[in-house]
Amino acid sequence: MKKHIFCTAALLLGATCASVAQEQTESVSFGVRVGYNVSSLLYSGSTLHKNDLSPKNGYHVGVVVDIKSSNKNFYFQPGLYFTKRGADYRCNAGIGYEYSLDLNYLQLPISVSYRPKVGKNVKLDINIAPYIAYGITGNMSGTEGDTRFSFNAFGKSTTNIDDYTEVRGDLSRVDCGFRFGIGACVRRFYIGLQYELGIVNLAESGEGRIWAEDDRLLNGAFSLTLGYNF
Repeated sequence: MKKHIFCTAALLLGATCASVAQEQTESVSFGVRVGYNVSSLLYSGSTLHKNDLSPKNGYHVGVVVDIKSSNKNFYFQPGLYFTKRGADYRCNAGIGYEYSLDLNYLQLPISVSYRPKVGKNVKLDINIAPYIAYGITGNMSGTEGDTRFSFNAFGKSTTNIDDYTEVRGDLSRVDCGFRFGIGACVRRFYIGLQYELGIVNLAESGEGRIWAEDDRLLNGAFSLTLGYNF
């Protein structure tokens, strides 16, 4: 229930921004973005040891619509991105565990950007964006002792009539949160740094699931982004 409330609130905020932008639009441009992610899973609970989690490298690519408002320093920027997230987990206790978690999302951020001019052709870019994301593919792979495994990270494990169990990672496909960024626009080029923090608990607990009731797993990522506006 909380997940749906958070996501609805994020979308309503984004829709409000877009509505204001439409009313105040002076110019619209389109752009492309590409960048590098260092992602992590922020964990608390009893199933894992949080100190055994480590960040994972990834990337993002996307397109944006840059909407200039009637106030020359404020912009609205909805976008659509493909972004790779995840984390690695290694525990040496007992037989030893090594997991690699790869999560691929389609992400829709709607950014509000303040861009004061700081040079002849340079603008500072300070921005915040609510986002909603959907996990299109996800994989959890690794070893437990001498046993190797690989299975879908999203969804619940199921057992069919023949007692065959399809193992899954019990992670929610839906994520939403906020992105905070700072960058610079030089003519049509863009460079920026961002931090994203999910507010949805990805660990779905309950009967037959691998996560405990007290487990909490959030997406987090630092990103470097390069872009060009047409």
